Amino acid sequence: MVYLSPLLNILSKSVRDIGKKLVRDFNEVENLQSSVKGTTKFADETYKRIKKSLITTLGELKPEYEIILSNTNTENTSFKNAWFIDPIDGFTNFSHGVPHFSISVCVVENSTITTSVIYDPIKDEMFYSFKGKGAYLNDSRIRVSSRNNFNDSLLSINIDSNQTKNKVENELINKFIAVRQTGCDSLDLCYVACGRYEVHLNNNVNQFNLLFYKLIIEESGGTIIEKSNKYNVFIATNNSYKNSVQEIINKT
Repeated sequence: MVYLSPLLNILSKSVRDIGKKLVRDFNEVENLQSSVKGTTKFADETYKRIKKSLITTLGELKPEYEIILSNTNTENTSFKNAWFIDPIDGFTNFSHGVPHFSISVCVVENSTITTSVIYDPIKDEMFYSFKGKGAYLNDSRIRVSSRNNFNDSLLSINIDSNQTKNKVENELINKFIAVRQTGCDSLDLCYVACGRYEVHLNNNVNQFNLLFYKLIIEESGGTIIEKSNKYNVFIATNNSYKNSVQEIINKT
């Protein structure tokens, strides 16, 4: 791992250790898939254990920092120094034995997001960023892609199936030949940051949570387009699609 700060170095090692516990439990989930009892209770207990491990670890690192969980239901939470944590982003994937989920931790200092760590324990991929020093995957610097052809690009989405798609969502989805919905927002944004996807479109979660992942997009050279007064969407994009996405929003 590239050394960027003492806190990031310790944090990444701690998250990777906690990730090993999550992988062990995931193997058990796979074994429980065909059982009568199913996996729900076991997955819930895993979430609680991972959350407890994170809170304990972070409390030892910076006990004076507030801890904010990803299921916070307000966009008006004010804090100066805090940890933002999502113990298992992609929990539904995890509970169904789908190997696509992450542990996410972001650090807010003096009301500014300074550090992000998003760890995929199944692939052992550690995405991290430090304000002003770039974004990385394990030991390599990452950048958004330069693709600009809708026929050769990937759009990832998290769209609420219970909502009628608005004009922005319909137009974006119709423009891309290839569309993916993976069930893990943090990894979707990391995939935009490292060039695996070109654009991520989201209308399905508390957007307060997504703001904590902005740093890895910005430090990789990408752009975040937050919801407007007209459309409640959150879009992460490479620079090649920034103008196209903004035009779609403006004209619809």
